[in-house]
Amino acid sequence: MRIILISMALALAGCQLIDPLVYRLTISQGNLIDQEQVDKLSPGMTKEQVRFVLGTPQTQDPFKHDVWNYDFHFINARGQKDTDKLRVYFANNKLVRIEGDFHHPQLNPEAKGKDSS
Repeated sequence: MRIILISMALALAGCQLIDPLVYRLTISQGNLIDQEQVDKLSPGMTKEQVRFVLGTPQTQDPFKHDVWNYDFHFINARGQKDTDKLRVYFANNKLVRIEGDFHHPQLNPEAKGKDSS
C-alpha cells in the first residue's frame, strides 16, 4: 500500500515539474480595432461606411439597433489579459458618437484615448 501511495505522490509531483513546459494557446476574440481605424471615422458616416472601416461589430443590442459593440479580448500564454472596447452610436443611420478605449476629437471630445495620459 505504501508503494502505491509513494508512486502516486511522485506522479503528482512530476506533473508540477512538467507544467511549465506545457504549451498554452494565446487566445484572441472579437474585433481588433486600433486608433488608426478610429481616426478614419467621421460624424455623419452611414452604418455601411462604419462597417467598411471597422468591420462587422461583434455584438449588436437586439433592442438598440443604433448601438454597435466592438470588443476585443486577448489572453496570452501566461494568462495576462487585455481588453479593448468601442461603442459606436448612430442616429437616423448616421454616426453621432463613440465611447470606449479610443479617442476621436469629433465623436468623443471629452474622452481620453487608451494611449494618451
